[in-house]
Amino acid sequence: MSLGGDLAKAHGEQIRLAALQLLAEMPSRSLIEQSLHPAIEAMDLPCTADQLRGHLTWLSEQGLVDAETNSRGDLKATLLERGYEVARGATFVPGVARAKLRRS
Repeated sequence: MSLGGDLAKAHGEQIRLAALQLLAEMPSRSLIEQSLHPAIEAMDLPCTADQLRGHLTWLSEQGLVDAETNSRGDLKATLLERGYEVARGATFVPGVARAKLRRS
C-alpha cells in the first residue's frame, strides 16, 4: 500500500473511532448522521456526508452500531455494547483506530 493509501486508511480508522466515542458520550448513545457529521469535522477529521454514511454502515456491519434509516432518509446510529467497548479502549477491532483505555 502506498503512503497515500496508508494515510487514507488511518484517517478512516480515526473517523470510525471518533464516531463511536461521540455516540458513547450521548445519553441515548445515538445520533443521526447530520448531527454526527459536524462533530466529527470539529475534531479535525474532515469527511463528506457520503463518507460518513459509509463509515457508519461499516461499523454496523461489524456489530459496533445499529444503523437504521428513518422515514426521511436520515441514518440514525445507535452504539451497541461491543462498540462501546471499542470506544473506551477495552477491546480492539481492525479497521477502527485503537483508543486509549478509559474507565467507564
